[in-house]
Amino acid sequence: GGCTFNARRGAGSTFGAASAKDFLMRESLQLLIRSHECVPDGYSYPFPTKSVMTVFSASNYAGRTRNKGALAVLHYDHVATPEIITYTATEVTNDEIDLKNLQLIQ
Repeated sequence: GGCTFNARRGAGSTFGAASAKDFLMRESLQLLIRSHECVPDGYSYPFPTKSVMTVFSASNYAGRTRNKGALAVLHYDHVATPEIITYTATEVTNDEIDLKNLQLIQ
């Protein structure tokens, strides 16, 4: 339980299901959506209650992983159960990634 420093990454925090439940109740929320963690399907529910969702939008992250990307679409009448859209980016080589980044800078 609790919220602790994420020593594995060297930054950020980790929290358990009990901390998430307490936060959601205290803030009168039904769902917490978090990001910045690559997950294979583009989204995941780390706890069985599905009250916390991880969404990661970068498919084929850094050109090295084979993960899907995902978007969560919130609808006014059912915000606690977002519509999930997943996609897979086309593969590119490291040279193509560097070239695209260089073109963006110019």
